[in-house]
Amino acid sequence: MVLPLGAIACLFLIADRQFALLKSPYLLVGIFLGNAPAIAWFAAQWQRYGENFLQVNFQAQTFARLTQSVEGHSGPPWYYLIEIIKYSFPWLLFLPGSFYLAWKKRHTTWSRLIIIGTIVYLGTISLMRTKLPWYVMPIYPFLALAIGTKLSEIWQDGHFKGRSLTIFLAIISIAGLGGCVYFFIQQKPILIVMSIVLAISMGIAAWLVKQRDRNFIPVLFSGMYLVLALLMSSQSWIWELNEAFPVKPVAELIRANVSPGTQIYTSFAYDRPSLNFYSDCKVTATTMPVLQQMLFNKSYLLLDDGALQQINLTGSKIIGTAKGFTLISP
Repeated sequence: MVLPLGAIACLFLIADRQFALLKSPYLLVGIFLGNAPAIAWFAAQWQRYGENFLQVNFQAQTFARLTQSVEGHSGPPWYYLIEIIKYSFPWLLFLPGSFYLAWKKRHTTWSRLIIIGTIVYLGTISLMRTKLPWYVMPIYPFLALAIGTKLSEIWQDGHFKGRSLTIFLAIISIAGLGGCVYFFIQQKPILIVMSIVLAISMGIAAWLVKQRDRNFIPVLFSGMYLVLALLMSSQSWIWELNEAFPVKPVAELIRANVSPGTQIYTSFAYDRPSLNFYSDCKVTATTMPVLQQMLFNKSYLLLDDGALQQINLTGSKIIGTAKGFTLISP
């Protein structure tokens, strides 16, 4: 991710003829301060792990991602376009007009940065064989700059196409009402309030757009930021904790009965980093034959209900159960 961003900076300096920046002491000091922690970290890792660190970090976990799907994380070339479509509403509605404006004014500094940044970065991650959702994050500042410029033009001139925008904002408002009903069933008060705020703000924005009133812009800003504030004040945004099974009760069972740093084997399909963190142990997913062998080798097991029925627990002790998982001591 660092390499394409560095390439974007260099290409932008060339395209915009900003060569004087290369002599700026502020830029040079900024580059030094920005890179110093990373260089210190790499040096410490190399000193601690030697050649193994260089081989694993740079080859197996970095450059290998360009040509192969590391750990099975793959996807089609349009993978990140789908990610942008999924997570950029309602601002995505302004994106086509924003790019058209950037191309029309491509002689300006801001448009060159948008065009170079978007094409180079999105092109690079789309061609990579390894696909992960968070690789797309650095593209959003370029999109925000493009959309912000378009909204500025709308605010100053007051000219915009209102029909399609009204329809999309109304659909989002209706989706907010649907979310309110869903979260009421799930008994999540903060998310209920979030859905109500989303429905009201999008509804008002749709009405203002229909009236050709530019004040729909501050309504969109205030509504979306309030929705995000409510989401971040809840526990629902932490996707890793809410994936598959609740982590904290299981981790509490482990912490109460197992010494920190102990190796535990689980029948769950894959590793949960949050479970390792909250239990202060290493919980490794593995197969049933290996679980049976590890039990004979005096290791702790964390088994779901299905695995508990299949494994031979002779000579072992059941410590406790939490959220469908049973902790077994040898």
